[in-house]
Amino acid sequence: MPKTKRDYLKRTLAQGICHIDTAVDRLKELEDIFRPVHPELADFLALIQGNLLVSKEWALDFWARAWGKRPPDYTVWRK
Repeated sequence: MPKTKRDYLKRTLAQGICHIDTAVDRLKELEDIFRPVHPELADFLALIQGNLLVSKEWALDFWARAWGKRPPDYTVWRK
């Protein structure tokens, strides 16, 4: 059965959200490295992570507005 345009749009948004998750994970790794030596820089990385998580919530809110509800699991769309 062919994918619909809606399916492709959902997949594109899901991939973006998954990339946000990946970015947060990478920044957390950096924060853990910088925390003992440069806590002020680690704090900055923590702020960036927080902003990314807010952006992720906005993307999920967009999903709900565009398609009626948030996905129960957006990771199934990333493939």
